[in-house]
Amino acid sequence: MSAWAPAALALGLACWFLLRARPLKTWVAWYEHGVVRQVGDQEPEAYGWDEIDMVARQDVKVVKQFGSYMQYRLLVIPEAGGLIVVDNTYAGVLPFVEELTDTFSRSRVKQDAARLDAGERVDFGGIVDINTGGVGKGSRRLGWREVERIDLKQGGLHIHRRGDAKPWMVLPAVGFPNLLVFLALFDALQSQNGA
Repeated sequence: MSAWAPAALALGLACWFLLRARPLKTWVAWYEHGVVRQVGDQEPEAYGWDEIDMVARQDVKVVKQFGSYMQYRLLVIPEAGGLIVVDNTYAGVLPFVEELTDTFSRSRVKQDAARLDAGERVDFGGIVDINTGGVGKGSRRLGWREVERIDLKQGGLHIHRRGDAKPWMVLPAVGFPNLLVFLALFDALQSQNGA
């Protein structure tokens, strides 16, 4: 992931909120090899899965006095910059978001697994990273043999160290970049290392 991704995400979100008052008609689709977006009368932009840096879901349950509903939001950040947002304003948002996320993740797992095999560290938006030695952030690391399990609950990813009652690390699940990729690689590396 490029060093500019967090800044691009913040700038993209700010622009999205400003432009939301006067939205241009935006068309977004995904296909076997990537995502296509067209804004207004502009030329369509196509991004292959390998040209996308990050996919993150920001699904939130909105509770009102007389009921509740789910607000679905998918953020797609191409390596070239920019931000593609798909939310409840799109008809059929939930199946679209789930299928796009699954398809992207299957492609990205292969790419990131190859990076791990080459001895690289895979970063997940500056929140956490993994390599063949373990999981963590900066100097706070846990080796794979020390990892007992990971739980997804109460809006967080709880990473447990063997023998500890409390989680070793809790990460936010909402907005977690490439969450399904992280979970797949986490499971594979934990299994490979005898956990």
